[in-house]
Amino acid sequence: METINTLNNFCFCTLALGEKYQHFASLLIKDLSKNAPQIPIVILTDNPKKFEAYRNVISYFHTQKSVGAYHDKRWAIAKSLEAFNSCIFLDSDVRILQPIPDRLEWIDTPGIQAKSCFTMPHHYSKVFSDKASQSLIKEFDVVVRASRKISLDFLNEDIYFVKEWLFSVTRDSGREQEFLMWWDKLEKYFELRGICGSEGAIIGLAAAKAGFEVNYCQMDGLSFFKHHVTQWRIQKGQVDLKDVANYFEQYKEIKYPKRSIFKRSVDKVFRISNHSYRRMSLQLSALSDIDFYYL
Repeated sequence: METINTLNNFCFCTLALGEKYQHFASLLIKDLSKNAPQIPIVILTDNPKKFEAYRNVISYFHTQKSVGAYHDKRWAIAKSLEAFNSCIFLDSDVRILQPIPDRLEWIDTPGIQAKSCFTMPHHYSKVFSDKASQSLIKEFDVVVRASRKISLDFLNEDIYFVKEWLFSVTRDSGREQEFLMWWDKLEKYFELRGICGSEGAIIGLAAAKAGFEVNYCQMDGLSFFKHHVTQWRIQKGQVDLKDVANYFEQYKEIKYPKRSIFKRSVDKVFRISNHSYRRMSLQLSALSDIDFYYL
């Protein structure tokens, strides 16, 4: 939809692959239509027709690229930065609760502005204190190996683990492209070793390697719902449950739909076969750089 006003020179963006996440994205779009009609949202999806009726949407056809789909958000960010100076990535299940100002002062800061981020040593502190799960220990091992591979000091306090559900990316004289390139490279390195998520670690390592600054940002002007974050805020007394109960209900209905045993079985077989195919394809493509990916 090329007629969308891009005067603000920034956009929101998200990923909507599959029916479940298209449904989530539809709710997010409606929130933005109400609370930020002047700001477009770029969506990468395998069903662009789902979003044709929305005037604030710029949709692009996209099929899953990464093994676990988690890293496909990189493609949404890259596509957004082709047309805009900045983009704010949101998971499709995020909800926007209140009107957003026409101007967000923090959006012009070059680099990454993260609603939640921690230094790497802080994020993996359970490993250092022998309280980590086996999955976290495995992830930590790959993070350390990847850091050494790209000549970074993992313990450097300037390298951050970025929570991937809400952050902004703003151009910085080409460093943003180098950041996206290293994200792509490190994503494959992790997935080859069985770590298909952990976007936060990869974002932090890629940014550090590219010299792309990462900052914590309060993100003034964005009032949002994210299920696990809002649950934590309720426990801390920062949010009243009755004010967000309907958002939890909608989240639950979409996230955990009622399915027959047959449908669950078919979906499981598809997920396993899809994962196996993408992993095999990755293993073959990685042969183009054996030194980086295999040695």
